[in-house]
Amino acid sequence: GGAAAPHSVSWRWWIVSDSEVAYLSQAYPRGTPSVVHPVLQCSHCDTVTFPGTEAGLVTMVDGGTRMVARTGRRMYERDYRAVTKHASVHCEGTPLTQTNVVLYESDVDTLVALVPQSPEVLDSELDGLGITSSFQTDLDDAVVAPHGLFPRPIGLRPPSPLSSGSLSSELLARFAFLGKLVAQALVDERLLDLPLAVPFLRLLRGESLLGNMALALEHIATVDPQLGRSLQYLYDHRHDASIDDMGLTFVLPPSSMPLCDKGADRLVTTDNVVEFLDLTATTMLDTAIRPQVDAFRAGFASIAPLHVLTMLSAADWSVLLADPSRQMWPGGADEIRAAMVCDHGYTMDSRAIEWLVDILAELAPDDQRLFVRFVTGSHRLPMGGLARLDPALTVVRKLTVDDASSSTANDAILPSASTCTNYLKLPDYSSKDIMRTKLLYCIHEGQLSFHLS
Repeated sequence: GGAAAPHSVSWRWWIVSDSEVAYLSQAYPRGTPSVVHPVLQCSHCDTVTFPGTEAGLVTMVDGGTRMVARTGRRMYERDYRAVTKHASVHCEGTPLTQTNVVLYESDVDTLVALVPQSPEVLDSELDGLGITSSFQTDLDDAVVAPHGLFPRPIGLRPPSPLSSGSLSSELLARFAFLGKLVAQALVDERLLDLPLAVPFLRLLRGESLLGNMALALEHIATVDPQLGRSLQYLYDHRHDASIDDMGLTFVLPPSSMPLCDKGADRLVTTDNVVEFLDLTATTMLDTAIRPQVDAFRAGFASIAPLHVLTMLSAADWSVLLADPSRQMWPGGADEIRAAMVCDHGYTMDSRAIEWLVDILAELAPDDQRLFVRFVTGSHRLPMGGLARLDPALTVVRKLTVDDASSSTANDAILPSASTCTNYLKLPDYSSKDIMRTKLLYCIHEGQLSFHLS
């Protein structure tokens, strides 16, 4: 939207979360061509918040000097510091810059329409890296992903060739961006969900995956178990005459990428099968992926020193970056109780809270992640776990529409959450089993739902 005089501002960009856009769409007074609205923006990370309440957007009165809610209550910039989801963790709770902006209904509709097409990282940042806005387009060209992300050897097809030139440059820019992403996450103390394969992490640490055929084949099996088994079979039967009848050639399986000059015309035999295996391992674990590894390390080094990569083992990095088996609260019920806050109808001694703690402690890791995402909007807790969640996990009693307290009325409604404040709104169910059923239904079926509650 255009800035309202006399507060004319030239924005570099707005970083707006999907949930914030969804709120704007819900809260904008439909049928009103435009409103003067006090947009709040962090001057450091550019995150934008549209102040408002459940009743609608806050508007300006008295010549643009006071923020007032639709209920008539006066609002202040400080009211929105704690609930603003910043792009950088270091900005949380900091003062926001207020600018009175003319929001047009047509602009709101355009913004809502653009959300599904908008990448997680701004186009302007990607352009600076030489990457187009479709960062994940043709991702299969760049990585082998089923068993952890690992660079696909340059030249390997399908679905489309990755050769030298602009496409290869764009590919390397993506790996440089990933390096920057990991380094910035460390600086900001954020946890990612980036399942890099352990062999790739070893390469990023500066290790070599070659030098021993048995270990090299193990690394390949980690990335591609089926290919690893096939190569291991060849190695175990390298003296077997049946290899001569397999019709294999010197190309990188399962592609048509030649491993040597005229490799497609050179048959694999018992005399050269070890050479074939050595070239396959060298190509897959070094020469054809070295540019991607170097690009990642260069991107990382632009944010943090490279020696940081050697401070953890590859296995430790794998756990830090993405560990689906990791418990959200390894301390069990005691850890949950210590980190939980009860309010508005509940205390730690409430029956419903005791049931909730037991249910959460019994959840499998996958369901723990779904619960965390349902309540916080993120499927990973900050470093330090549940105790470091800010605002703290807060559980309040959810009432029925008519504030009825009967068991039947409570059992008929579902829990809900306010992810901005990490609030779980939990009805006072009549039994622990009903609570478990309702909670599991919500965390499994409500991940893509956003409503004002």
